[in-house]
Amino acid sequence: MNSALLLTASLFGICPCGEPVSEVKKPYVYEPAYCLDDCLRGKPVEYQPQAGDLVFFWDDMPFWHITYRLALTGPPYHVALVFQMPDGEYRLLESGPNDTMYVRLCPMACRLQSWNGRIWIRRRAVPLTERQSRCLTEFALRQDGKDYAWLRLAGQVTMLRSRGPIKSYFMGKSHGERSNYMCAEVVVEALIHIGLFEAANCRPSVTYPQDMFFNRSKNLFLNKHFKLEPGWHPPQRWTVNP
Repeated sequence: MNSALLLTASLFGICPCGEPVSEVKKPYVYEPAYCLDDCLRGKPVEYQPQAGDLVFFWDDMPFWHITYRLALTGPPYHVALVFQMPDGEYRLLESGPNDTMYVRLCPMACRLQSWNGRIWIRRRAVPLTERQSRCLTEFALRQDGKDYAWLRLAGQVTMLRSRGPIKSYFMGKSHGERSNYMCAEVVVEALIHIGLFEAANCRPSVTYPQDMFFNRSKNLFLNKHFKLEPGWHPPQRWTVNP
């Protein structure tokens, strides 16, 4: 989004990703746990974002619950990747924010604060190098405005899906920069691009948020090859009201 549109959005109290902007509040995260329940564990601490953090979204829309069950996975239903703009602002690289049909670079504060559901953060345990962070920023800027891969997502809920116990060993491989992405796909491709994963160990187009949330996957290939520990901490529940 160009600077004129950003200025117009801020003047009218609208987040560039479509969410209303309210007073920015201080964010907090609770103790890490591989759990999707509604429990707030331990004492909250202030959340300090860093490039490479993963953000998971979950709401209770029946459509996504059914869709992801048919795709042989489950919640959470959306994931985004934190990066820094050239001016230092933290934004989220995400495909299809708020069920839209495009890749967007959403201002982090208003995007999270306006979400009507639960949010978890997997923080980087090993900070990105300056070179990796810069490379991630450049990658993200090139993806802005591309299409959401609705057709490929639709294929994953049919018998023609590329995800499966055997299929994933041969299908769903990295394609680098594409013209369209599913939400987890653009995140995985970004992580490959900056050197955090080898392309041979990833299957971006058959990876879902749940595979990245837990330290295990129902998919045999991903469970063997695609591990986020020790590079990321376990998920932490995010809130602005500790």
